[in-house]
Amino acid sequence: MDTHDGFMPIVRVPSTAMPIEPPFNPDEVVFGVECEFTDPIKANVGWGITARYRTAVARRCASDRGLECSFDRRSVEVWSRQPPGRVRLFPHRDHCVLEIAIDPLTIQQGEASRHLLESLVWAAAGDVGLAAGTDEVNRWSAHLSFSWPQLRAGGDAGLLLRYLVDFNNHPALAMGAMGGDIRNAPPLAIFSDRAQQALQAVVADYNRAPAFEDAFAVAARIRREVYGERFQFGLRGRNDHYNALNLCHVNRSARHKRPYGIESPVRIEQRASYMPPSAEHLLSQCKIIVGRLEYLSQQTGPIAYCPPRFDIPADSRVFQRRGTQQGMDATAVAECYLHYLEETGLDVTKHVPFLINPEVRAAAEGVLRTGGTSRPRL
Repeated sequence: MDTHDGFMPIVRVPSTAMPIEPPFNPDEVVFGVECEFTDPIKANVGWGITARYRTAVARRCASDRGLECSFDRRSVEVWSRQPPGRVRLFPHRDHCVLEIAIDPLTIQQGEASRHLLESLVWAAAGDVGLAAGTDEVNRWSAHLSFSWPQLRAGGDAGLLLRYLVDFNNHPALAMGAMGGDIRNAPPLAIFSDRAQQALQAVVADYNRAPAFEDAFAVAARIRREVYGERFQFGLRGRNDHYNALNLCHVNRSARHKRPYGIESPVRIEQRASYMPPSAEHLLSQCKIIVGRLEYLSQQTGPIAYCPPRFDIPADSRVFQRRGTQQGMDATAVAECYLHYLEETGLDVTKHVPFLINPEVRAAAEGVLRTGGTSRPRL
């Protein structure tokens, strides 16, 4: 530290200091979603489903003079003049489903294009006999990805880690509230002590030196040291993909699966997301994620990983196709969800109607109707 003739001291900052990151801006978060539709009776789709769906979209565009559409080999792009909006869709057949990927949008863009999404995704899928899953609600998920400018540049490592830890501190979110397919998107809390201790070690190291690693390094360490178990196959095998939050795409060499409009492929994939039955349900999910990111971006204290524990070994756990997963009940899940939203600063009455799990929605409505506490028991 130097002083010059009584003026304020000059602090010499080392050249290796991390640059100051701009504050988190919720309006810059973009969402890409892979919606999955199936025959509600057969729980399967035929090989010609993609062509049939594209024909259904073309018919809807032809019947509405306010729409313009363009088709190429992989996608369909649709514009509306009044109200203005634009969506680009990538339909293809996947295992037992028609998967429709939506070109990434901000919430504002999604709101502006809500009428297009409802007509050309959900209604057009209905035109060819498909629905957003069956009544076995936990079998069906959407893959909801999101990113923002700092993350795509490798920044906001603290916010990335806070979001992952916070989501896994609330395992009810992945076990019946926001998602329920623990075969494809399990929370860390259902796994062994090894996984819990590994994440606690990552958190402890970050708390000691928060400017030491960027988001890519934090994600790589979680994939390497924390992720490694999968519910569907017990405790065997390596797994860094099938988790409630997938970080495989948070790296410098990430690649797009499709020619999306957004240049950077870096993104967090929230696999613990029920398949939304409407565009309104999808926008509710996105608003909850953005609200939680904004809430966590304002937290300055040490990060703490302290999830509830379950006395059910992963290799003894039985997947529940309806309701909530073992170790949870609908009221406890509803209370956790309500508290999560209230803490985030969201109006719970605007989101409870869009809870997709019917048992949890009924329980949440009951809690609100009786004026009971939303403080979670788990």
